[in-house]
Amino acid sequence: MMADQSPKRRIEYLPPAREDIFACAQEVCDRMAAQHGDTFADPDIVHGLAEFMRIAARIHAKHLNRVTQVDTNSD
Repeated sequence: MMADQSPKRRIEYLPPAREDIFACAQEVCDRMAAQHGDTFADPDIVHGLAEFMRIAARIHAKHLNRVTQVDTNSD
């Protein structure tokens, strides 16, 4: 008997939209500012965190796109 040679379909992972990443970074920085001081509310800090998150998300999406395939015969 031959092993099942079911086709694999490709899933494309995309990072979140730039606006969503910025909104998340803003929320994190607002919470940090409330707990640890206004330095975290500085627009440069928010922008820096957002850019870091954006780059990390792009790298992770590229990694997932290289290594992920999905079995189309799943239940």
